[in-house]
Amino acid sequence: MIQLGAWSTRLGSVQMLHANGRVPICADWLDASALRLRFGAQTVMTGRLALRLAGFDAPVLAQESLTILIHRGSGRKGELLADDGRTIVLLQSWGRGMRPPGKTILRHGFVLRSPVDSMLDALVIEATGSESGSRVVSWKERSRTASELLDWALQRRLVTAQSFAEAIELRAKEQRLGTPLLRRLKVATQTNAHSEAERRLHQILHRMRLRGWVANHLWRCSNGDKLELDVAWPSARLCVEVDGKAYHSSASAFERDRVRQNLLMLDGWLVLRFTWAQITREPTTVTRTIRAALRADRACR
Repeated sequence: MIQLGAWSTRLGSVQMLHANGRVPICADWLDASALRLRFGAQTVMTGRLALRLAGFDAPVLAQESLTILIHRGSGRKGELLADDGRTIVLLQSWGRGMRPPGKTILRHGFVLRSPVDSMLDALVIEATGSESGSRVVSWKERSRTASELLDWALQRRLVTAQSFAEAIELRAKEQRLGTPLLRRLKVATQTNAHSEAERRLHQILHRMRLRGWVANHLWRCSNGDKLELDVAWPSARLCVEVDGKAYHSSASAFERDRVRQNLLMLDGWLVLRFTWAQITREPTTVTRTIRAALRADRACR
């Protein structure tokens, strides 16, 4: 429980909290406030912390690293271990008399790197970092974490395959950190899929020689709403929706999915849903179900 008006220690800084009636005091606010106190008012928040402060629902990792941009003249660099076991990653990115690279925004009194750059920073740090606190993290786990974050960004339309590629090349002109890794991740977006699960489903459909489907099919519902369908057979009005491995549905997202499904069914679509586990462990069952739905449509004609 957070006690207002009392001194507290966090991330190597000491602060007294006061409610101002506008900004809810939460863990992210406390972290950002402590980082600014410790490293100075010019500190720029980035990574997952900045995404959440900007209003995005970026998932929270256990022992999540905190990444900030600091002035080159600060004399600091590399990583620090905070008193709670988390890693503080210090990115030195601009010189004296210069502005931080890229776009920054101001939220709740904190300077944040733009959401796209914050996401790119998080991808680089999470995929290349060797430790999280005192726990050694394997390459497989780091790769999975980065892939899930990219899926999250694609699913939230924070980036598209094209804007992701453009952001990487623009970033390469300003700083080299992580550019080769980001270019490798870019390859995974070239299928026009919004998640690793969708990419796996596309591979299965190609391998099983299922034809006639369209990825990210746009459909205007009878009530005027426009929906983007993960995979669709428009002539059969068959839609396949994918719940990817990074799928963590909030209550509001759950409600939106059900409204979306009802709208499609009212327009005569059959909607099939498959999970990450089904796509990766039971591909034959997935394709068998899709074939059965296509046969049923032909039989009804």
